[in-house]
Amino acid sequence: MKKITAALGLSGILAASAIALAPSASALSCKQDTLYTGWQTVAWTATKAADGCRDLNLTMAGAGGGTGYDGYEGWYVNSSGNWTPGASGYHWLNDGYYSLGSVVLVSNLTSGRTFGVAEYNAGYGVVTIAH
Repeated sequence: MKKITAALGLSGILAASAIALAPSASALSCKQDTLYTGWQTVAWTATKAADGCRDLNLTMAGAGGGTGYDGYEGWYVNSSGNWTPGASGYHWLNDGYYSLGSVVLVSNLTSGRTFGVAEYNAGYGVVTIAH
């Protein structure tokens, strides 16, 4: 009986570990776009994908002018047709890659909305956005 209980317990732990290590469905379905940033405004735009990824997630930052560090802010066109900054404001980041969900520029953006990214100091840097 102890062996059966131990085996069931071990299989439960292994199953839970496999679930924890599996990527989430929303992470698998996020579309990615690479955009150039504007200096405190939007330069390039994209359209929010109709998938399971709800947010605009910055996954790569490359500051303009080779500075290696800058602030990034997500912008989107609201239902009135006006450009609106994301509520989270500027995110101050080093150049590099970031995991999905660690830098959310705009939360819960509806599909079909136009968006872009502003860079605080330099502008004309490059970012990758998962959406």
